[in-house]
Amino acid sequence: QQDEKDRFRNRFAYTRFSFMMNSKENNSGKVKNVTRFFLSDLNEFSENQIHLSSIINKRIHNLPFAFSLTFDDYLNYNNPDSKFREKDVKLFAFSSSMLIKKYGIDFNVAIDFDFVSEPNLFQFFPEIKMTKEIVKDIILINGGLRHIKDRYTLRSLSSENVYIHSFGMNQSIFGSQEIYQHYQQLRFSDRNELYFSIRNVLSERGVFEGTLSYADIQNFAHYIKVINPVYSRFNVDYINVRELHLKTDYTNKINNILSLKINLDYYNWDQQVYHKPNFICSISAPLTLRNKIKVTSSLVYSSKRNSVQYFFDDLPTLY
Repeated sequence: QQDEKDRFRNRFAYTRFSFMMNSKENNSGKVKNVTRFFLSDLNEFSENQIHLSSIINKRIHNLPFAFSLTFDDYLNYNNPDSKFREKDVKLFAFSSSMLIKKYGIDFNVAIDFDFVSEPNLFQFFPEIKMTKEIVKDIILINGGLRHIKDRYTLRSLSSENVYIHSFGMNQSIFGSQEIYQHYQQLRFSDRNELYFSIRNVLSERGVFEGTLSYADIQNFAHYIKVINPVYSRFNVDYINVRELHLKTDYTNKINNILSLKINLDYYNWDQQVYHKPNFICSISAPLTLRNKIKVTSSLVYSSKRNSVQYFFDDLPTLY
């Protein structure tokens, strides 16, 4: 007999085909490029993504330039049993950057152009990254302004919260079929971020990295419960927030077999965010035997999460 929990567990099948082409041109005056392509599928055409991107490097008037071109096509609900209308959203992105060295600092200045087909939206964003090596091979700092554009997908949402509703994804639905009127709203998030980071080599085996950032985020995703008479699921909800994020990483290679990794993440948002912890700590000890067998033990702590109290108290325990 099937376990009761298994009947209500989300089950996702993901397939991806990809290749990368990298030019081996060594002449600094010649054009160099890296091209990537992949095609992915989640649960038999519930969600597909077609990706093609190329990064081109070229020196112009003795200044290094980089040009990035990206095309993404996101397709949803193409399986024959889907109750939802098919969706097709395209993203075209172009970025041009230039590296300038001045006062012992590397300045990387860029402009990003994005076009999204739904809604028809054209945007551009300036970026700047400043890098300085304080102590050669020991302390490196960098900071600046960057723009990050991401598409929320059924796969990315389910990776963060395995209890999102999966209707329209070729899975059995228990209870009322009226729930079909709901579906996950999949949007792009836009993050404009000021950041500062430092990398410090503490010893031959130990490295510390820290990043402090402050971001204005459009379409930040958190989760709201969806009512179903038989079992509970979560729907994604979007808000605009400002986020302060402190991230630290410490790695120490104890010997040729054992390592230690400590990661800390602290978040502070300017408004209520549901079902997301604001503090996460993880400690892991990867073990490598003869470079063939790898075993990792880890301990992860997440702080309490806010919820919509009249819907739900806490997320269920994951097994």
